[in-house]
Amino acid sequence: MARPNDKFRYVFCRQLRHFDQEMTEFRCVYESFAPDERKEVREWLEAVDVLWKKCPFDWGLLVKVRHDEFNDSGEKVDERNADFIAYTMLMAIKSWDEGQPFVPDTVLP
Repeated sequence: MARPNDKFRYVFCRQLRHFDQEMTEFRCVYESFAPDERKEVREWLEAVDVLWKKCPFDWGLLVKVRHDEFNDSGEKVDERNADFIAYTMLMAIKSWDEGQPFVPDTVLP
């Protein structure tokens, strides 16, 4: 029989794996942009982050990244999707632009 702590670790690890996968998807999309587009993305995310911090309610804003790739005949050949808060995306971008891996502040139980 699994101990309660083992079940928590299992769920935590599954969520972390899902987060890592989505972050990888977002990184692929971000790195496909030209430098001026990356700048626009950062500026837009900064505006979204400011807007979210001003919200007087206990609400959050998620940014959905959806990036479909099509071949020359118009068929979808790849799809990348992810949902994050703007702050997480900004921290990841900052790390990547500095040539560093993005490692969120978490503690594995």
